[in-house]
Amino acid sequence: MRPTRFYFAVFLLSFSTLLLEIVETRLLSVVSWYHLAFFVISAAMFGMTAGAVWAYLRRDRFTLESLPWDLSLFSSGFAIATALSLCIQVTLAPAMVFSVSTALVFAEMALTMAVPFFFAGVAVSLALTRSPFPVGRVYAVDLAGAASGCLGVIVLLDRVDAPSAILLSGALAAAASILFSGSADGPPHLTAGPLQKMHARPLTILLVMTTLGLVNSVTLHGIQPIVVKSTIERRDRSLAYERWNSFSRVSVHSPPPGELRPPHLWGPSSMMPADIRVESNVVTIDGQAETSMFRFDGDAAKVDFLAYDVTNLAYFIRPTGRVAVIGAVVDGQSYFAPLITNTTPSDITLEVNPGTGAARRCNCVVPKGAVRAHIGYYRLYRNSAVAAYNGAHPYTGPHADREGFAQQAAAKSGAVVLAF
Repeated sequence: MRPTRFYFAVFLLSFSTLLLEIVETRLLSVVSWYHLAFFVISAAMFGMTAGAVWAYLRRDRFTLESLPWDLSLFSSGFAIATALSLCIQVTLAPAMVFSVSTALVFAEMALTMAVPFFFAGVAVSLALTRSPFPVGRVYAVDLAGAASGCLGVIVLLDRVDAPSAILLSGALAAAASILFSGSADGPPHLTAGPLQKMHARPLTILLVMTTLGLVNSVTLHGIQPIVVKSTIERRDRSLAYERWNSFSRVSVHSPPPGELRPPHLWGPSSMMPADIRVESNVVTIDGQAETSMFRFDGDAAKVDFLAYDVTNLAYFIRPTGRVAVIGAVVDGQSYFAPLITNTTPSDITLEVNPGTGAARRCNCVVPKGAVRAHIGYYRLYRNSAVAAYNGAHPYTGPHADREGFAQQAAAKSGAVVLAF
C-alpha cells in the first residue's frame, strides 16, 4: 500500500466523521433543544461501535490484499448514507409530546443518524487493525483528522448552513474513498455484496455531494428542516436573511415593505400612546428566541417610543458612554424617578425639570386615578421640579408644580412620590 495516500485518506475520513457529528448537534439544537446534543453523540457512538463490532465478527472477510478496496467501499457508503440520513432527518418532527409517537420519532432519528457512523466505524476499525503500517502512526493521523474536523466546524458553519455542511462532510468522505483506492499497489480486489459497485464511482459521489452542498448553501429553499421547535418553518417571502455559525442560526423575517405595526417591547409602559406604528423585522435565534429590529434612518425622534420600554432604562440614565450603571447615582450625578399619583378630575401631561437646561417634556399622560405611575428617570438637581398640565391642553395654560423634593428621593432607587 502507498502510505502517503493511505494516511491522507485516514485523515479525511476522521475529519469528516467528527465534522458530521458536531454539525448534527448544531442541527438538532435548532430543530429541537440544546440538551439533545448528547442524543447525537450517543447515536454517533452507537453507530461507530456497531460498525467496529460488525467488522470484528467478519474479520475473516477482510484481508491485506482487499484492504484498500474495502476502505474505499465503506468510505463511499459513509458518504451516501450521510446524504440519505440528512434527507430523512429534515422530514421528521421531533416535538416533545407525551406519546408513543414521540418515542417512535426519536428512535427513527437515532437510527437514521447512526447509519453513516456505522460505515465510518467499519472503515476506521479496518484502518487501525488491518493496515500494514504502525498502529501508533495510523492512530495519530486518525486523532489529527478528528481534531481538525472539530476546528473545521467553526470555519465551515461561518460560510454555509448546517444541512449544506453535512452534505460537504459526505463529499470529504468520498474524497477519502478515492485516496483509499489509490493507495492500492495492485489491481482492484472486489468483494461480493450489495455495496460492491459503490466504490467503483467515488469521484462521481464526490462531485454530486460537493455540488449538492454548494447549491444548497446559496438558497433559502433547499434541504432544510420542516419542523423547528415544534413549529412549521416559515420559508415564504418574509424570510429575508438566514445565517448559521458554530453556536446559532440567525434568521430575519420582514413584513411587506412599508407595513407598519405596533412596536413589540419587552416591558412597555402603560403610558405608551396606543397609536404608535413602526416598521420592524423579527430576528429569531435557533428557531425560537425572538427580538424585534426596528428601522432607524438616523432620526432619533422616530425611535422615541423605546423610552417606554423598561429594558432600555439604563440607556436613558446614561445616554453616552460605553457602560450603564443602574441606580440613583451614576458618575457622581444623581437621578430621580417620579411616581405620579393623579387625584385631579382629568388626565395630566407632565414636564420634568421645567426652566432648566435639562427640561424634559416626556409627553406622557397620567390618567386620572393613577397611583404611583412611573414615568422614567431624570437628572436630579437641588431645584428639580415636575409640572403637571391639563391633559387636553399639554404644556399650555395653568399648571401645578411640585418642587423641593430633592432630599425626599430614595437613596438607592431615586424614587419620589408626587401627588397632583
